[in-house]
Amino acid sequence: MSTSVDSEIEQLRRRLSALITRADGGEEARELAAEALVELAVVLETLQAQNAVLDADQAALAEQTHHYRQLFESVADGYLITDSAGMIREVNESACELFGRPRIMVMGKPLATFVAAEDRSVFDRQLDRIRHSAPGGHLTVDLTVNDGDPVPTSLRATLVRTERPDGATITWLLRDRRHDLVTKALRTSEGRLRSLFTTAQVGMVLCDTARNVLFANQYADRVLDRNGDDATLDGWMSTVHPDDRPAVDALIRRTTDAGAPGSLRHRVVHRDGTVLWLDHSVVPYREQDDV
Repeated sequence: MSTSVDSEIEQLRRRLSALITRADGGEEARELAAEALVELAVVLETLQAQNAVLDADQAALAEQTHHYRQLFESVADGYLITDSAGMIREVNESACELFGRPRIMVMGKPLATFVAAEDRSVFDRQLDRIRHSAPGGHLTVDLTVNDGDPVPTSLRATLVRTERPDGATITWLLRDRRHDLVTKALRTSEGRLRSLFTTAQVGMVLCDTARNVLFANQYADRVLDRNGDDATLDGWMSTVHPDDRPAVDALIRRTTDAGAPGSLRHRVVHRDGTVLWLDHSVVPYREQDDV
């Protein structure tokens, strides 16, 4: 209840008190006025209690609104709200960063203006489909940022119907796909490289400094007569000819300690007694200061 209503009721109480004091209607009139004053006090007390509940609800609603505003702003992905025509009404900081523009230059602008020209027709069709009560869909477009470089972005739109006079709104979730595309490209390259290593006609073995085998291709398995259970370099060293084993071990240790490549020619002895001569090169590979 507002302060003005409180004041108005208080004025009524004073007027009624004055009426009791100067009433010429006798004792009966004064009694009626007194009863009315009591009833007014009860009404006032009820209204004040209701006002306290409304104030508490309003405070809780304000706190909840503040909480959701914080969530809206802190979401890592871009999030914005448009009207049914695609005009931006609300936008979070992540979306502004994606567009490469401050909030003041984004609010009130058509979302279509941030879509690359070659994808704008796709965007317009999606917007039209959503506008006509279709459920929110999913599409990928290139958004144009401030410096003109396209940003591959996934947009998910959802229609929200309201009873407001200005009609429905559309919520848009924008996700920058550059990291996903780079990760996909790296995985593709890794797969191709692994395939190349696997089928190469040169033996390749990757070990860590603890002499654990991390990777070996098929050719290395074959020429070293590798036992499938061998998971360490020492296990593989068992196939090196006993006379050559100290030199091979010294080469590996020297390369690990000095961080410089080295090579030698030595023999391996297969389990069937076959002896092969191998040209063995050891090349250090550093990753975050580890060899």
